[in-house]
Amino acid sequence: MTPPLILASASPRRKEILAGLNLDFSVRPVDTDEGLDALEKRHPALYIAERKAQQAHRDFPGSWIIACDTVVEAQGLPAQPPLEDRNHSGASHTAVSSGPLYLGYLGKASDAAEARQMLEHLSGTEHFVRTGHVMVSPEGRFEWELTSTLVRFRELDENTLQWYISTGEWKDKAGAYAIQG
Repeated sequence: MTPPLILASASPRRKEILAGLNLDFSVRPVDTDEGLDALEKRHPALYIAERKAQQAHRDFPGSWIIACDTVVEAQGLPAQPPLEDRNHSGASHTAVSSGPLYLGYLGKASDAAEARQMLEHLSGTEHFVRTGHVMVSPEGRFEWELTSTLVRFRELDENTLQWYISTGEWKDKAGAYAIQG
């Protein structure tokens, strides 16, 4: 019997991609701390994806595991606050906490005000969307990949910002937007 394939993610988009490949899989989001370690040298998207994969591998031994994490990497964000001032309990992708933006990375907005702040920052700029992908074999072998996409955002006017925030599409999206619409 083929070992099961586990998607360790609640992302509707990731589920849609795997379903489009006609793969037999189960969606099993894992509960793991998505905060960043100040000493971590890997890209935050890979670091968080690996933590999800490690937890899923412990929770579902003998399974194939796919775990991912996406962050938006933007220029001009305020500098990283001191370690003791960090709050990693807010947004579910805590490359950004619920509060000041830092590290140059945007995760998920915790509310409409934070989503608006992110979109205003991205308006009229170029930025990268980076996704860490981690696959774990049933035997526990890990494979990693970081993909990058350059995104050019047009200038967003007030009406567009208000409309987009009102749609709620920003929820659960790194950088507060869904590029696929």
